[in-house]
Amino acid sequence: MAGFEEIVPADEQHDRDPLQLQVDRLEVRYDGPSGAELEALTKELARLRPGLGLYAPDVLSRVGPRLRALCDIQADSPPGWARERLVRRIIERVKALPPDLRLAVQSAFGLPPALQSRFLRERMEWLGNEIGRDPRTAIRRVESGLALLAERMAVPDTSTPPAADAAAPDLPGDDNQFAPEGWYVDKLTAVLSFQTDPVSLQETRRITATRDGLDRLQVAWSVPPVGSVLEPSQLSVLMMYGGELNRDERTSSPTYWSGWIRLPRPLRRDEQHEYQVRVTSLDRAQLRPYYVLSPYRRCDEFELRAKFPAGNTPARIWRLDGVPYRLIDEHREIGDPVETDAVGEVAARFHRLHQGLSYGLQWRD
Repeated sequence: MAGFEEIVPADEQHDRDPLQLQVDRLEVRYDGPSGAELEALTKELARLRPGLGLYAPDVLSRVGPRLRALCDIQADSPPGWARERLVRRIIERVKALPPDLRLAVQSAFGLPPALQSRFLRERMEWLGNEIGRDPRTAIRRVESGLALLAERMAVPDTSTPPAADAAAPDLPGDDNQFAPEGWYVDKLTAVLSFQTDPVSLQETRRITATRDGLDRLQVAWSVPPVGSVLEPSQLSVLMMYGGELNRDERTSSPTYWSGWIRLPRPLRRDEQHEYQVRVTSLDRAQLRPYYVLSPYRRCDEFELRAKFPAGNTPARIWRLDGVPYRLIDEHREIGDPVETDAVGEVAARFHRLHQGLSYGLQWRD
């Protein structure tokens, strides 16, 4: 069996906090078959962990030659495209890991459902709490996960997944009920209206099936209120066209609407489908001042339009173009400012969204 151990220079062992040293200088030695190549690939993966992990602004500068080759990232590849290739390839391979190692690697890279923190140390502490172990044990689990991920990454993806049974009620290979596989969002168009209370949202989504027999879509909407908790009847979702909406009472709450859409018929692989919903929530004064999309699956395009009463527009509005959700509630103006037009409307468009980050508009009344 292959063995793994941490390599820490002896002259540094007593100079710094042991846990921080372990987080900062994690290296993995693999002594199994093809050990040298897998060791090098594991180290390249480990270099992606600091800061925001895969969503760090400088992550592409830390991608090594083996990862670039495996993800087909060229020297002249556009940065947005290159990041998407990297994130998608890693996420695909992470899904194949055992559940305990999967969560460990997701925490290391800052991937949902792990904590979305700007600091690796905080993510390791979160992982330790989740698994009921101290952070050092959590880091050792990350070591094992990265080594196994390197093996998965090194295997060429030449297999064709079997077609799903169209009559099956559940999606094949799903490992999370809130983000099952089987489709991605080609385009989402959202129209947020503040002209009347309560505030209304109209969403139109065009999705693309990635397997045969797709017959339902998992969906959810949340409303972060200011102050008191919502009454159950204050968050409602109405299907306008494109399917039959079903609420899941087990996973829904007054602030989180969760359920699924039954499609008119099963879709074939690569077939597209469009649906539209209308969401009604709270009065403007009860809502936190932002609207964001935080995708848990691939989303190629997102267009948002917000309409405020012409005489009651926010004092400031700014774009949120790929921001950790935690920063939004701190209400920092970290995006580019935008202004409403003469009739109180503002629009924002986003392309190739990164999973786990947030996109939309935030304002200050």
